Amino acid sequence: MDTKIRDQILEDIRAIQGDYLSSIPNLKSDDYAFNFWVLTKLYCIDEEIAISYITDNSDRGIDCWVYFEEAKELYLIQNKFYTTAALSRGAVIDEFLSRPLEHLRLGSYTRSKDLQDIFTKFMVDTEFKIHLVVYTTQDKEDTALKNEIDTWSYDQEGIKAYIDAKMYQLDDIKETYYGEQYSDVINFECEIATTNQGTLLNIDPEHYSLPNLIKARYILTSVTNLFEIVKKAEKKNYQLFEENIREYLGNKGVNNKIIATLRDPKERGNFFFYNNGITIICESFVNGKNKAATKIFNPQIVNGCQTVNSIFDVISKVPAGEMSDFDNTYVMVKVLQVDKENNKSLYLDIVLYNNSQNAIKEKDFAANHKVFNSLKNHMEDRGFALYVKQSDEYKYKNNKALQAQMRKPAANYFEYIGLEDFNTAQMGIRLEKLLQVLMAFQFGGYEAFTKKNTLLKRDSKYYNELLEMISNVDYSVDQIIKLYLLFLYAELQKKGSEDNRTPIPYYVLDFIGKDYRDSANQYLLFEKDSAMVIYNFYKSVANQYRRQIENSGTDYNKMIKQPIREDVLNGAILGKLDDLESEQRGIIKRFRTTVFE
Repeated sequence: MDTKIRDQILEDIRAIQGDYLSSIPNLKSDDYAFNFWVLTKLYCIDEEIAISYITDNSDRGIDCWVYFEEAKELYLIQNKFYTTAALSRGAVIDEFLSRPLEHLRLGSYTRSKDLQDIFTKFMVDTEFKIHLVVYTTQDKEDTALKNEIDTWSYDQEGIKAYIDAKMYQLDDIKETYYGEQYSDVINFECEIATTNQGTLLNIDPEHYSLPNLIKARYILTSVTNLFEIVKKAEKKNYQLFEENIREYLGNKGVNNKIIATLRDPKERGNFFFYNNGITIICESFVNGKNKAATKIFNPQIVNGCQTVNSIFDVISKVPAGEMSDFDNTYVMVKVLQVDKENNKSLYLDIVLYNNSQNAIKEKDFAANHKVFNSLKNHMEDRGFALYVKQSDEYKYKNNKALQAQMRKPAANYFEYIGLEDFNTAQMGIRLEKLLQVLMAFQFGGYEAFTKKNTLLKRDSKYYNELLEMISNVDYSVDQIIKLYLLFLYAELQKKGSEDNRTPIPYYVLDFIGKDYRDSANQYLLFEKDSAMVIYNFYKSVANQYRRQIENSGTDYNKMIKQPIREDVLNGAILGKLDDLESEQRGIIKRFRTTVFE
């Protein structure tokens, strides 16, 4: 087991403590900070609201939780920031997997009213999924406990939502954190069988004059065959699901309705008719041991993730003697032979179009869009490293020559905010953070705080609109960099403030963005001299807005999770206009134009 990821976690925790300890004293504890790390690094919760989802730090029960409204998923999380200490089975199985669920089921959970309300509302919803997740950083792998957790089930009267559990040890955490950077190349072959040649459709372009097609085969196969393939892949540590569509955080992507059908002896015979099937892309395939079997080399499931994992979830919990009950339950598998290296465009398009009906929630797939990779190249030319994937950050940090090369063009941009003393870390920008900055500017600070986890989901409004804006050059690369630098400038001021929270960067960008969109003189924001006047004005507006909201009885943590109150904002703007000197007032008046009066 590779323990280097724990060093990375500790490095991140020290950075978190450096940034937020003054405003969140509990972060002094590494255990508490690990909860914060899991929420912000693995679940993409904004740092400002992460503490709202931390419920406990006693090494018992639920430590933190996450609710994804759009996906109808609830994650209940227990974190063990251990080194050599062994996990207590009772602390995990009894005190985390069972006891809190009972309290939530009975409506008696007291550590978070929001969590109790969500659970009560959705526990009877068959489309809702509840995932209990354990993250542990101990040195020694605990295979027995992991198997017990991963196969654990909860069946109580009144609960109709799907509930499962999963344990993440160091290697699992490393894969989630770094992504493809640490993926080992493993070759894998498997065999898909069908009943006879009549239940197989073969498309052979070479021998049947079909020049516009690729080699393909449609196979009717039993769900037990697929179960054995998944089991074999797991045993060999082969990633069966295409790297860009693996479920977020390794979630198995099960579907409660599919599971219900498979579990019902009367219904499972209709499974073939209810299901859209599975699509596999492979390097090659040939006839297997007999003409009714197909041997596939290095397969990747690009559509049907939920189907395959739901099949595996159900059959893995069936006693060996009863597996034959599923031999006559069938599913259609489409096998496509594609040379991924030499025909990457076709490969990616097949992945995309095969998933157009089923929203892919994986941030890696969304981030891999050609628009972001193009933006990455343009930003690098200007001295900034855009981390489209976690592996990009790893590569940049270990390339001193590239950092030195980028420093000169970057310096020209840092002049925009008057920052001559900048470091190489500030030249690196995570894609999610950049999109969050654009989100605040285009849609608002409230959205930036509360909708961050939707930014890299292909089916989200914010992802698609921001993608279209970047594609259509609504904001040029120069403007995007300068907007990020305004955010960075506000962040630096916030970190140097007495309360470590003033100004609120997303509010500053929000309030500038509102007037920018109505301004006939938008260029003023991107000129150095006028930019600082505009920035300082809206910073004072953001500070005044915060004071007025807090004076009304709403504290900071509640305020940032609430929509902006336009009446309070307008009052703050009018009040701060009176404080400006004539020259500054003239710039703000020109910038606001139609909305000034």
